Amino acid sequence: MQRLGDRAFKILTQEINRGSPDNLAAELGRKIVMQRLEKLRSQEGEPLSYEELGQLVGDQFPDFSEPVLTQAAQANRRPIVYQQVMRGSLIFMGVMAFLWFVNLPFPLIRWPVSKTAPILLFPSYMNMNYHYGKAISTAEETKTLVDSATTIAEIDIGEEKIKTAYEHLERLPVWFLDFEPKFYCSLFKCSWNFTKKEYEETRQNIQQIEAKIIQEQYAHKRLNTAEAALSSARQEYQKLKSGEREVIAAWQAAIDLFDQIPSDTLAGRQSENRSLTAQKDFEQKVDAATREKRGTTLIATAQQYAVQAVMVGQDPPHPVETWEQAVDLWEKAIRQLEKVSDDHSSYQEAQEKLSEYKSNLKAVKRRLNEEQESIAAMERANQLISEWRELTRSSDLDFGVMNRKLANIIYTLEGVKPGTTVNAEAQDLLRRTRYTRSQFY
Repeated sequence: MQRLGDRAFKILTQEINRGSPDNLAAELGRKIVMQRLEKLRSQEGEPLSYEELGQLVGDQFPDFSEPVLTQAAQANRRPIVYQQVMRGSLIFMGVMAFLWFVNLPFPLIRWPVSKTAPILLFPSYMNMNYHYGKAISTAEETKTLVDSATTIAEIDIGEEKIKTAYEHLERLPVWFLDFEPKFYCSLFKCSWNFTKKEYEETRQNIQQIEAKIIQEQYAHKRLNTAEAALSSARQEYQKLKSGEREVIAAWQAAIDLFDQIPSDTLAGRQSENRSLTAQKDFEQKVDAATREKRGTTLIATAQQYAVQAVMVGQDPPHPVETWEQAVDLWEKAIRQLEKVSDDHSSYQEAQEKLSEYKSNLKAVKRRLNEEQESIAAMERANQLISEWRELTRSSDLDFGVMNRKLANIIYTLEGVKPGTTVNAEAQDLLRRTRYTRSQFY
């Protein structure tokens, strides 16, 4: 704002021109005062007061009109509205600065505020709720996109989306998650429970989706490699005579690449029909001797997968991942045997091994199912134990309810199968639970 406003300048100028005698000394004094006033009009700062205006003109015009000085000083004041706006702006900026400070993501600041005045953390809670919701929704969208993908381009889009989900998740202050904003959630529908456990579950879910995307991309690269190898082998076969061992081996190796692509991926689903078509084309163009060799190779490959499956399943118990690996190896061995044609000399042998491998696969799947069910039973039992412990802390104990709860725990623990990774823990809990229950009688 100008130190001397236009209205005040005009009032002073009129008085100076009107009250100055027409002589050389007065003219010089008028010029000096006018230069001062002009200079102050161009300066920004606090408006001149009555006393400051008097000092400007007093040395040259000792008898300057007091009413005029008063009128000029009043005209030079800041408008009341302006003062109120400035005062309001300063207050608003102060409040915003205070809110910014208390919402800084530092434990020494947020912890005391969350206990004494949690309402001040509304901006932080809103920000946390927004980013968590975005992380969840983006992860769900990505999972749906990847699971239903029909092209690798959709998988690549999923890769970008999962990065966005990670970015939202990283915006959450993990150390502050256990401070549940009860007042905030009473006003707004919170989409999460503000717990570290839930945060870790969400992170694990995003990591699983990311792993699925990486697997899909890797499988697609394997598919492209198989396609290129098959195309090259066909071209070489056209140039050479039928029966050339190296060319035929390269062709067959190219077909085998399709079987190495994980079957639960987009590329694996696409390669299944591609492998069968390539195999038929191969068998039509290669003579009987080559097909015989092909059958022998299939049986040998199946046996290799079977040996690996047996080694993986040795010395149980094993976690779910190990049993799943064994299932995958037996399935690969079975697929190899199913490709042996009925005109092959070892067809009967292949059928016998096929029956044996299917029986082994069934047994391994049973062990996998027992492991999964036992883990689920242990999780349920631990939950029931936690609930029973809560009952024991009650001031009004209901022994009937507690006894039924113990019976339920025992029944659940008895569902844990022998030979599983959680059986030892289950038996220990079962022994202690039975002893505890015996104290009620």
